[in-house]
Amino acid sequence: MKNGLKVFAIAAAALLIAGSAFAAVDVSRPSLTPNGGSLPPVASQPVVNAVSGLVPDGDFEFGPQGGQWAESAGTPCEWVMNPTSIWGVSPHSGFYSWWAGGYCGGVPNNNSVHQVLTVPVGTTDISMYNVFYRPSADDFDGDRLEVRLGFKVVATVDFIAANDTYPNWVLSTFPVPASAGGATVALKVKGHSFGSLTGNSLVDDISMNP
Repeated sequence: MKNGLKVFAIAAAALLIAGSAFAAVDVSRPSLTPNGGSLPPVASQPVVNAVSGLVPDGDFEFGPQGGQWAESAGTPCEWVMNPTSIWGVSPHSGFYSWWAGGYCGGVPNNNSVHQVLTVPVGTTDISMYNVFYRPSADDFDGDRLEVRLGFKVVATVDFIAANDTYPNWVLSTFPVPASAGGATVALKVKGHSFGSLTGNSLVDDISMNP
């Protein structure tokens, strides 16, 4: 982001996961950045109980490269992480959340997590908790969070200033077509980031609800 926050040392990420199974961090990797102006000091956010209807590992508590999620990214940074030291925001629950979009060493990041699951019959919506971070002027270049069930896009949220919620977690709810009930499909959440102005979202506690 122009005149924005472009660099966070990956060493910060190393400190926040020290002592975990992912403690061996390659400090030569590009740095992470949530993109935008300077972040305030670390803020204390309440840790809440996992929501009902949580999809398998919907709170990402199995950590990086663990659990049910398959990760994909166009950059070498790890995006399942504890964001507290970098964002100044704690996970919505537990120790980990997933970071969609943003930058890795100044390079716009396109990343996703997905898993194959059976949609419970009677499911009416998918919900998740997000912190959307886009404090800069908009360039409308397609930066967005996208939710898919199989080949169907069930929701998109643009990374624009009007949707900025930082530093607050907000509940996002997206409708699921009745025809999806009982189907075994891939649930995919993807962050799209392009160009020199982009956005980010933390994601936590993904659930399917009646």
